[in-house]
Amino acid sequence: MDCKLCKIKEGKLKAKIVYEDAIVIAMLSDNPAALGHVEIFPKQHVDTIEALQDIVVQQLFTVANTTASALFEASGAQGTNIVMFNGDNTNNPYPHLVCMILSRRENDGINFQWKPKQLQPEEMDAVQSKIRDKAFMAEHHEKEKKEPKKEEEHKKQEEEVITIEEENYQVKQLDRLP
Repeated sequence: MDCKLCKIKEGKLKAKIVYEDAIVIAMLSDNPAALGHVEIFPKQHVDTIEALQDIVVQQLFTVANTTASALFEASGAQGTNIVMFNGDNTNNPYPHLVCMILSRRENDGINFQWKPKQLQPEEMDAVQSKIRDKAFMAEHHEKEKKEPKKEEEHKKQEEEVITIEEENYQVKQLDRLP
């Protein structure tokens, strides 16, 4: 599969970009499921959200949230859905992670319904325990990995955060559009 992001960068594909910064790019879908279908890609090529750095995930969801709000207001939608597709998902037409924002209207024909599983309380408890244990282990592992940062590395990270905060200002300005 060809990478949509690479085609845009190479000038082989013209995109209707609604937002772009150093970390993510948001554009109207060229194959929309609804009027007001936006695709948000991290510029880093990854298959899953787990492969992204926390700061990229934060920016991805900040842009998704702001885009959903802007889409809701601008399109007169009755709601929005935020859907993540992994790059290894057969339903994803792109070879990497994409976050899709869909504007929703009554009787729009989009159906995200599934038949719920009937689980026993013991099964639910077991799943809850496994997830909680993994989440705790991930948090514990992160704390162990962190070493005292050198002053230079800390300064560089602060500059990155400032840049992202400045870019978030641009995202927030979308709320002010009529």
